[in-house]
Amino acid sequence: MRNFHRLVIASLLISFAIPTLGGCARWRKMRSLRVEGHATPAADFMPIKGEAVTADRFTAVDIENLNGSVSVRVSDRVDKASVYARARWFGGYNQDEWEEVRNEDWVVAEHVIENGNSILRVLSQATPDVTPPVRTEIQVILPRCDGVFIRNAGGDVTVIGAGGAHTIESGFDYGRGGHIEVRTSRDINDPINLRTSDGYIDLVLGPNSAGTLDIQTDSGLVSFGSKFGKTTNVRVEPLRWTGVWNDSSNPITLRTLNGNARVRVVDRPERYSTGLHWR
Repeated sequence: MRNFHRLVIASLLISFAIPTLGGCARWRKMRSLRVEGHATPAADFMPIKGEAVTADRFTAVDIENLNGSVSVRVSDRVDKASVYARARWFGGYNQDEWEEVRNEDWVVAEHVIENGNSILRVLSQATPDVTPPVRTEIQVILPRCDGVFIRNAGGDVTVIGAGGAHTIESGFDYGRGGHIEVRTSRDINDPINLRTSDGYIDLVLGPNSAGTLDIQTDSGLVSFGSKFGKTTNVRVEPLRWTGVWNDSSNPITLRTLNGNARVRVVDRPERYSTGLHWR
């Protein structure tokens, strides 16, 4: 399984060097997008190009959204993946401007097989530079997830219930960062790398996970809390916490430039509330 995760992340890293989706002739138009304050506040369903994403195969998610928020949730109540997206902008625009923005091609979702790996890829072309400055909210719900690669700016990222390697980067060269929250009951023995330029990072894991932890902030608080397993080689500094948890070498790295960062180990991570006090 670890080899699969590593292949997936390597594939995802390579794929981000390509500006468009392989196999897609054009971006699918989202003509039913609702602007904030108009019509229904519900997000719009996005068709996924390619085969249905089901629970009978290992699947990773690959998401890029450089002006907006991202939510990924694994649920045993669904038998295939669904993607929802909504475009928003703020300011006074007339009906003609709204129609032009609404009919632009903002988001596409595609299920691809690369080197035998199943990848659900969701890309948004919304950025702060477009006029008017559109932002998109992306929500992915799927029956299983075995790897996560997300590049984001301008909003928060939440991932609940995924397994395998996680790489999430928010902000930095792409714009303002946001909060990152990851909670999973899956046993994590693969690399975790969570980075944001602005906001807190909260990682909640179960007792059977493990890793070599490096928790850093440039301005804020850092912590690791667990009543489970064995923690060794602990070093605590004002802005950094490092240690080895459950004798494992897979790196678990949290880094924020402005905010708090913590790792918690609890019985039921996906039901755990990170708490507004931490934010």
